[in-house]
Amino acid sequence: MPIQRARLYKFPWSRSDNPGSWVEVTDACDLDCRGCYRHRLEGHRPVEEVKSDILSCQKLTNCSRVSIAGGEPLIYPQIVEVVRF
Repeated sequence: MPIQRARLYKFPWSRSDNPGSWVEVTDACDLDCRGCYRHRLEGHRPVEEVKSDILSCQKLTNCSRVSIAGGEPLIYPQIVEVVRF
């Protein structure tokens, strides 16, 4: 029976076996948090670029989940499309 590497769960994680990854969809934010480190804003990233990053994360790190991050990801116009993807 051949071993399916993609189904293995290993600890500690390495670059090629990482349980989770993240992608930043935007650096825009409608909050005003005191300790925020963001001072340079570029705005929303193109959705196709975000999808490409997600696929790259899966390929490079064998991750089983991707966190959606950013400034405030819920204001990203295509957030539903990214979550669905």
